[in-house]
Amino acid sequence: MQLFALFLLASLGQTKPAPLPVATIPTAPKLPTRIAFADELAGRRAYWAARDASHAAPGYSFQCALSILRSDRGKTYPAQVATETLYAAPGGKLAVSYEYGLAGQRTIRRAISDGESLLAVRFDERGSVKQPKVTREFSRLYFTESLRLDRALQSARLDPLGTSLGAQLTLEPPRAMQSRLWKDTDGSVLETESLIPRAGRPVRIRRYRFTANHTLSAAEEWEIREGRLTYRKETYQPAPKAAAPFDQALPDNYMEVPLKVPESTRELPQPIQVDPAALALLAKWESAHQRYFTLHAAATVTTEQLKRADNSRDPRGGGRSGYNGTYDLWLQRPGSALIEVKGRDGFPVSQTIKANGVEIVVTESDGKKRSSPLREGTRLDQSLRQATLRNALEPLQGLLEGPPSLAGYDTVRLLQPLVLPDGTSLQGVELVRTTKTDSARGRPTTTENSDRIWLGGDGLPRRIESSRKIDIEGAFTRDLPPITILIVQLKNVTTDKEPPL
Repeated sequence: MQLFALFLLASLGQTKPAPLPVATIPTAPKLPTRIAFADELAGRRAYWAARDASHAAPGYSFQCALSILRSDRGKTYPAQVATETLYAAPGGKLAVSYEYGLAGQRTIRRAISDGESLLAVRFDERGSVKQPKVTREFSRLYFTESLRLDRALQSARLDPLGTSLGAQLTLEPPRAMQSRLWKDTDGSVLETESLIPRAGRPVRIRRYRFTANHTLSAAEEWEIREGRLTYRKETYQPAPKAAAPFDQALPDNYMEVPLKVPESTRELPQPIQVDPAALALLAKWESAHQRYFTLHAAATVTTEQLKRADNSRDPRGGGRSGYNGTYDLWLQRPGSALIEVKGRDGFPVSQTIKANGVEIVVTESDGKKRSSPLREGTRLDQSLRQATLRNALEPLQGLLEGPPSLAGYDTVRLLQPLVLPDGTSLQGVELVRTTKTDSARGRPTTTENSDRIWLGGDGLPRRIESSRKIDIEGAFTRDLPPITILIVQLKNVTTDKEPPL
């Protein structure tokens, strides 16, 4: 039998971690009304350390025993047990399996990636002893620029593969955490979407237990929904040794079932010229943006309009029309903020923005207040920008939202380091987008937008420059619109310090 068949059936002879028999559902942890800052910071750092451990070279693996209990209005149903096993290695290599059911009634789902394609395997035993019905199917998905491992797993139709919290920790794409995580008194880490129950939404509480090496040793989850309670207990141990866990060879009795991958939405063209060093710097920025718990920055924003020639007409507003003002910004994920905006020359509008996890309150310079709900599932930076007066936070987009998508840019390149007066050296990247259109008079117009961002040693921005240059074919240089440059100078940038909220 080929290697894959051995891997597929090896679980029958493996020593699986015995699921802990659960006779009753343990009481769910009581949600606090307030979490101490130090506890929440420690919980988030423990979670990120575990995620890093699951992606560390030369690889990562585990075997998880799951025990699931359900209770409906006081009646508890027999436990369901399952086993999930995962092997991961650099280069997009992955082998993950999920198995439950007794012999003759088993369900097995496997996904195996060798870095170039994903093999999705479905094995089901149904029917009776006299009339057994066994399904053995597989599908193969080849990776492309738009179909990477995470999207291929979604398209493979392998539910409930990836159910364990350990698999989610390893497989989910990196993102800024939008839930509340904090360290409990016993050293475990608790997680919930919100401390305040939302009408019509289930309450979900998770508990993680990590080892000294930042690997997951046990996990629990309680989900409470309209009188129904689902409890899941997970125990982890090292995965059984496998000679070739990423081998995709199949036995002959498996039938291929083609899968139609949903077409991705239309994407803008990717940059033609890309400097790998610039991409590495953007990746550092993305990681720093995802991981902070709190962020503070003071910003000075100025707009300049530069004449195209000495004999060009002077720009309106003396060359400084646009955003001119100062900001003091505090953010605490997932839903708290305090921002003071002070505008010069009337723009941006002076205002104070405060978010408390439930709503955003904007106080105008004359003391008038208006509030808007902090919508569930919407990132804090997006909600803040929508709530402010006259797009006041537009200049801080790079600080709030992190690196932009590269789609639509022509060039991405590394800049020469920028040395500040105090001797601090900043690393910079430039992104250039050029568009060509016909003006109302039918004269071709070329617009060049350039974004230059300099990052500190922590990977977060310290200076952002955005420029806009418009050239009109056939026009004299003196008659061309001025070049508009928006400069955001950031100082006192710190992360993970307790904010005055």
